[in-house]
Amino acid sequence: MASFMEGFWGMGSTVSSYSTAKLLEVGAPGGAQGGRRKQGQDPEADLRHALADRIEDNLTSLLSRVEQIITENRQKVLSLAHAFETHKTLTGDDVIAVIDATRGPLVDGRPHADAAFLQQLEVYHASAAAAHRAHTQVPLTMPTLPRGAAQAAAAGMPQGVTATLDPAG
Repeated sequence: MASFMEGFWGMGSTVSSYSTAKLLEVGAPGGAQGGRRKQGQDPEADLRHALADRIEDNLTSLLSRVEQIITENRQKVLSLAHAFETHKTLTGDDVIAVIDATRGPLVDGRPHADAAFLQQLEVYHASAAAAHRAHTQVPLTMPTLPRGAAQAAAAGMPQGVTATLDPAG
């Protein structure tokens, strides 16, 4: 299992996959060839290893950029995760509504901008991440949208304005 994780699924110290590098005949990052390296290595093999190193460097740089984007947009990522978990499927316009905290065609993203709700999402995420690492159940339930915000959203009112919904019409 560890061999597959390291060499084939790209879960080791490198971002690229040994199996993909082998398939594309670009060598492996760092010039490794799984013990087949011989003295008097041919220049073509050296070029393949250099290409593998450039690919690894590029993937590492891209991974770093993705981590930065996710960190900078953490609240939007958590809000989107909540919206997907709650609704299971979102249209592109609804994704934008959650990101921009606006009303979408089917999903109102405005309640996802509530500071107290975002704090609940942070606590839930920390708990879920700890449970994942420990291979246990998440001890918390998924937060629900703030009651006042959910009612205002249902009534089509701006965030911060609450309404009492009259069931009689």
